[in-house]
Amino acid sequence: MENTVKNEKGFTLIELIMVIVILGILAATAVPKFIDLKSDALGARRDNLSGALRASVNILHANYILRNASTYDVTTVVGSVDAQGLTPVVASATSVTASADGVTYSWSYSPHAGVQDPATIGAPGTL
Repeated sequence: MENTVKNEKGFTLIELIMVIVILGILAATAVPKFIDLKSDALGARRDNLSGALRASVNILHANYILRNASTYDVTTVVGSVDAQGLTPVVASATSVTASADGVTYSWSYSPHAGVQDPATIGAPGTL
């Protein structure tokens, strides 16, 4: 009888278990980072609307100065903004609120007081 050693190819059980353990460790460290993306997205959406409200005030005030356009109020400011997923609602003459995904944000609004003093939009807050 002749003893020959076969050339077997493949991975051992230990090698396969080690790969699974390493993949598990990588997944455990990566998952928490991806879970927090929703709050980052909501914050970015809020900041987007804040910038849009401020830009709208600047454009309306420039029209008021350059073209002797009529005065503008909070309703005009909100009406000229593309909310992109948020629903802006005028809460009063001095504030703006917007809602998205169950979160409501608010901004203070100070009306303009003539050529030198444009309206201002305050920092966003959460209700």
